[in-house]
Amino acid sequence: MTVLPVISADTLRACVGFQDLIEPMAHVFQEPSSGRADAKFLAIFPAERPELGDVYIKTGSVRGFPIFVVKISPWFAANVASGNTQGGFIAVLEAQTGHTLAILAEDHYLSDIAERLRSVLPVPPSGWKPISSRSSARATR
Repeated sequence: MTVLPVISADTLRACVGFQDLIEPMAHVFQEPSSGRADAKFLAIFPAERPELGDVYIKTGSVRGFPIFVVKISPWFAANVASGNTQGGFIAVLEAQTGHTLAILAEDHYLSDIAERLRSVLPVPPSGWKPISSRSSARATR
């Protein structure tokens, strides 16, 4: 049995910075207009009340790319109140077999960079629709 690599948020912070993701994110913004990209979004509310916690599940793939991703992104008010991270991870899967290649235990680090990049990259093509951003929705809570 192969041991599945789990890459921690600390490792990601040490290896991947804002500048590293500018070109890949610009490319990602262009893919939906090509007709090859597919992204889905699902929200669940496991907390006692929806405003106390939710989990966003996001998927993304581009036909012809060797991998696709599934992101599990929790947000819970209890973590905010206690100063804890929100957790979450990105599963990286092989596009031909669906086998899991790695888990990125990113604690929202890559998501935070993506949000910053959205504010500095040129406006995406007209066919592009972002998956709703939790950070802006949560700012009022």
